[in-house]
This record gives sequence, C-alpha cells and structure tokens, in this order.
Amino acid sequence: MTGVLRFENPQDKQRERGFILTSLKQSGDKGDEGIYYVTKWFTIRLPINEHFTVWYRRQAYIKSKLVIKCGFLEFRFFQLITP
Repeated sequence: MTGVLRFENPQDKQRERGFILTSLKQSGDKGDEGIYYVTKWFTIRLPINEHFTVWYRRQAYIKSKLVIKCGFLEFRFFQLITP
C-alpha cells in the first residue's frame, strides 16, 4: 500500500501551530492524493481515506491525530510525543 497525501495549512486560530496531511480529494482538484494498492502489474486506488492532524500546543509535547475512513467505518488514533 502507498499513501499520497496533500499538505494543508489550517488558518483557524485553534490549530495555528499545526498542519494537516490528508488523502481526501478536494472538489475540482486534479491531485493524485489517495491510498493505493500497488503491484508490479497494476495500481488501484482503495476506498480508504487518511487524515493526519499534527499540532504543537506547548513546549512539552506534540500531539497527532489520525482518522482512517473505509466506507462507513471510521478508526481514530491519537499519539502524544513528549521530549
């Protein structure tokens, strides 16, 4: 599996020090973002979407959130990185 992610810089004040990496396509966008199954013979885009949100709140930690959607199922993962 291969993930092609698009970088977003959110402008709202809640995430002013963070960024987003997503495989979701924007309407009218011609990008290649998505999750792909790649073999020697073919490549197919899977019906899975990833959305990473990473932000820096204080000097003490970095927090990240990963949301994976596959059809009607949604999985959420959180990670806290402390120095």
